[in-house]
Amino acid sequence: MRFDASPSIDDGEIVRYFWTFGDGSSAEGVKVEHRFEKSGDFIVRLVATDDDDQTAGATRTVAVRGFSISGSVFAQATSAVDVDTNDPTRPSGDNDRFETAQVVPNPSIVGGYLTHAEVGREGAVFDAGDEFDNFRFDALGGEFVRLDIAAPNADFDLLLFDSSGTLVADSRGTGIREQVGPITTPGTYVVRVQELFDTASSYQLRIGPLPDANQVATLSTFAPMVAGEVMLGPQAAPLRVPSTEGRRGIRQRRADVDAEVAGRVDPHCMRRDAGVDAGRLATLCAIKVLRRDGRYQWVEPNWQVQALATPGDQLFPFQWGLDHIGMPAAWDLTTGSSDVVVAVLDTGIVTDHPEFAGKLVDGYDFVSDALASGDGDGIDADPSEPDSSVSAHGSHVAGIVAARTDDPAAPDGGGVAGAGWDTRVMPLRVLAKNGGTAADVREAMLYAAGLPNASGTIPDRPADVINLSLGSTAFSEADQAVIDAVRAAGVVVVAAAGNAGTDEVNYPAGYDGALARGLQGR
Repeated sequence: MRFDASPSIDDGEIVRYFWTFGDGSSAEGVKVEHRFEKSGDFIVRLVATDDDDQTAGATRTVAVRGFSISGSVFAQATSAVDVDTNDPTRPSGDNDRFETAQVVPNPSIVGGYLTHAEVGREGAVFDAGDEFDNFRFDALGGEFVRLDIAAPNADFDLLLFDSSGTLVADSRGTGIREQVGPITTPGTYVVRVQELFDTASSYQLRIGPLPDANQVATLSTFAPMVAGEVMLGPQAAPLRVPSTEGRRGIRQRRADVDAEVAGRVDPHCMRRDAGVDAGRLATLCAIKVLRRDGRYQWVEPNWQVQALATPGDQLFPFQWGLDHIGMPAAWDLTTGSSDVVVAVLDTGIVTDHPEFAGKLVDGYDFVSDALASGDGDGIDADPSEPDSSVSAHGSHVAGIVAARTDDPAAPDGGGVAGAGWDTRVMPLRVLAKNGGTAADVREAMLYAAGLPNASGTIPDRPADVINLSLGSTAFSEADQAVIDAVRAAGVVVVAAAGNAGTDEVNYPAGYDGALARGLQGR
């Protein structure tokens, strides 16, 4: 309660205000505050003394009424706390090593804290640091492990080991959320949270089913990428100077990991656990350094992409798919137009196949790795498949798009039907025998849209539609930037949703602005 004696008056000067509160306590001052610790009626008295040593007083009765709550509070059985947090009032344990991993339930929510030595707030682990936390749990299958980091400047990695200590999954991004899973094999697992770059933060670890698991994009050494190579976006704009390219620039540059970050990688990041791929690990550790530098608008791996599976059942030669998606009904409305050009980004094309006679516009080969390309060189103007007997995936996709259809002059009355009877195809080769890279796909997309690209050329007539029957599960900000750019140029982007029969998001189908397509009910 607040007490105020400032309205008091005297013919001279009041030099002292003395309060008693009826509970054995007192105070001095014109204005005072007092806390009554229990219920009851209390007589509060004020005595004022002036400069002539004369006194006067006043009393008031204060009625304090309160209540209390008693009972017990229990943490849920699925809750757990890291045994070596920074709290000096809690008993401390050791979960720094695989062998001493702390046992937690499944499902569970674990609160924890990691810090480098002498970083963060003073506490139980301030002097020595606590850079690793390990937790052991039993999995039935289908579980995810998610890490949410409180401090935005902290960089923690999430690693999952099997019972033998072999790394089976990891998430090594640079944001405030990391995730691994789903776990496919029942058994005992150890999850490790490790701190990097002299940072400190509390965190929350969730183990169990996660309904929004597919919305998390992570960096992992198990994801296919070109080891030793990073993709650098445009230079970041100087502070206080607006960027002319916006948040997502579309220029990209390949860089060698050793040349860009020599000697600057956190030693914890390069820890060689059993099961880790050394080349991919070094690549992700370099990305962490470059992202913290802030010199580039984005830094990413050069993801490898694969042609998505082609159906192989007996009915496929009879093109059950065209009937399945309602093409006969669509042909009653239109059979397509020769004014429409579809860029097919794939393994290339068999240029002399009779089904493509008169249906092709000039294309390009964007497979930049001369050793992997199969044709002995890098980027060139020849989009043909060097060995169609190996794949022919690109020719197959282009045939679905625009094979010669209902043409009496076709050899033997024609072979297969294309969705667009008069549609033309721009073949762009981005995949070799063992797949391709996201960087090459991005350059081909820019070419198809008539935008500057690695070939140094643009088509006489840009494509209207870009078809991508390829993909991976890796999210790329650079991919999203390119899709934004080609959509702004008026090009429609169509991408395969995937044939795996799962709910996992596939990219590029999952990007904003891309139309995801697929066949259901099969």
